[in-house]
Amino acid sequence: MCGIVGSLNWEKKPSSAVFVEACALLKHRGPSSQGFFSWDGQRKLLCEREGRLVSAPFLLGHTRLSILDVSSSGAQPMEHENVVISYNGEVYNYLELRQELISLGVVFTGNSDTEVVLKAYCTWGKSAFKKFVGMFAICIADFRREVLLLVRDRYGIKPLFYSCEDRGLCFASEVGPLNVIQSCRRVVDPEGVYHYLRFGLSDQGIGTLRDSVMQLEPGTVMTVDIRQPGKRSVESFVPPVDRFKTSDLSYDEAVVILREKFLNSVQLHLRSDVPIGVALSGGIDSSAIVGAMRDVSVLGSEIHSFSFVSVGSRVSEHDWARQVVRHCETISHEIDGSGIELREQLPALIRSQGEPFTSASVFAQRLVFKEASTCGIKVVLDGQGADEILAGYYPFIGARMSSLIYDGNYLEALRLLDSASKLPGGSRQIFLSQLLSYFLPGGMQHVLRKNSKYAFMPATFNKNWFAEKGVKVSKPKDLKGEQKLRQALIDNLERTSLPRYLRYADRNSMASSVESRVPFLDQDLVEFCLSLPEAYLLDRDARTKAVFRDAVKGLVPEVVRTRRDKVGFTTPESDYMRNESDFVSELFSSEVTDRIPCLDWQQLRDDWNRFLSGRNGYSPIYWRALTLLEWFRQEESLEF
Repeated sequence: MCGIVGSLNWEKKPSSAVFVEACALLKHRGPSSQGFFSWDGQRKLLCEREGRLVSAPFLLGHTRLSILDVSSSGAQPMEHENVVISYNGEVYNYLELRQELISLGVVFTGNSDTEVVLKAYCTWGKSAFKKFVGMFAICIADFRREVLLLVRDRYGIKPLFYSCEDRGLCFASEVGPLNVIQSCRRVVDPEGVYHYLRFGLSDQGIGTLRDSVMQLEPGTVMTVDIRQPGKRSVESFVPPVDRFKTSDLSYDEAVVILREKFLNSVQLHLRSDVPIGVALSGGIDSSAIVGAMRDVSVLGSEIHSFSFVSVGSRVSEHDWARQVVRHCETISHEIDGSGIELREQLPALIRSQGEPFTSASVFAQRLVFKEASTCGIKVVLDGQGADEILAGYYPFIGARMSSLIYDGNYLEALRLLDSASKLPGGSRQIFLSQLLSYFLPGGMQHVLRKNSKYAFMPATFNKNWFAEKGVKVSKPKDLKGEQKLRQALIDNLERTSLPRYLRYADRNSMASSVESRVPFLDQDLVEFCLSLPEAYLLDRDARTKAVFRDAVKGLVPEVVRTRRDKVGFTTPESDYMRNESDFVSELFSSEVTDRIPCLDWQQLRDDWNRFLSGRNGYSPIYWRALTLLEWFRQEESLEF
């Protein structure tokens, strides 16, 4: 895992000192080594030391976290046949691609996946990208064609931000270096602020909370003319798939195939030349990864698991995680955190995340990666993506009921509703509300929600400000057609929940110089799960991830495999906020709020005080407002 940064500007090139400063902001992403490349239009200079960098219209920097081929032969930027690469990520099938290239006469000098990625491009061009199985953000400067290519993996696991001011282009793994290289206009995107505050959404599409900073969409390649940076185009390299074609496999056949694909993916994600661990929450996803790691046996007897436990909290998964530890015989590391620690670490959390984040669970995740780093573990497997491809969230139940009703299966829908209402934390009212949202148009939903806690424009929002900015007030997206569950899965995978969770994991892991890997986001596994009949994923008894639960039988303890509640790396957020109420109240009353017009701060303070007195329940808006305030305090000259 690494950090990349680059600048292409013929009219306003940054000084070498400024560029080195920008690259230094990514040292946590790659503490092993760094390298630079500069090109003035005629000659190229590949540098290894800061003092040798020469300012030029095109500058490329790299910070390296050595995972595969830790020797200097894997150092970046790397050059071959007048093509230069700076690359962040891992291509897990690099050994297979290497053999294929060798059969074509390609010669290798090292053992890194970077060299494979570079020479695959030199051999196959852009078609190489669809061969890659893994996570990656890549910059390729092809001086043969005088084009710059920016590439991002198909699920957006690895980040790549860019800004296009001053008739040039700069890009980086995080936003911080962009602010150093060129003075990006620091104005918030009102639409992004609305979706963050109302729905907890971020990292959607190309947008960020800054209107001048964008991110490359997953599964795309941007081609830029090196001589004229304003000439650029973006295209997808992901082959088109009929996402609504349903597999005709029997349920039992699907169970067998899913188990095989899952085990293969975990084994592929274990390729590493450094120690590997696993983030264990005690839920079915991370527990299955631990069980699969034990099953494929490539690590021998030593598996390090890292769990956030929230001892004494009603949301702790302490007991569940210990069941898995005993079953799989892992070397267990348990981490707890307090509200005081969260308050103390909040500024650092905001800095590393780059933007506000939707819940305190990000704090728990940060502690897990920090502990892994302390223990000498440089790679951690994580369960991100499982809920989005296997229907793990409760709201998917409403989508499934909607599919059944569209198909005329009313009795099956009623049975599912009855089963769902018996789930921990479930009720008929909750699931009927979810179901209704799939049938009512956005305008009617707006009217019905207007005076409830589910209003699209809550009382704590400054309605006039959002109206002045032209923000459209509605639910995030209407899903068209009949297969509502499958559409909801794809929407969560590509646009809503997963993009933000991948950002959280990337920044938290990189803050501790740890690589986070997500075996559930293997392309073959994802496409297989999305092709299955909806009833295989969420059955008539409201069993989420039904086919997967049966596929991992024997890999995890039965009590974990069959559990019906869902927690994850969850913190007792409301307890934290209440215990640190003096700090929160002070921030909500600070003069900083005068410069953040998107919220009605008096209304928010009144609601907060009612929560403290027990007259109101806890609202997620408290945390979202808190992190928005802290982000604003850290961002100099940020404007609303």
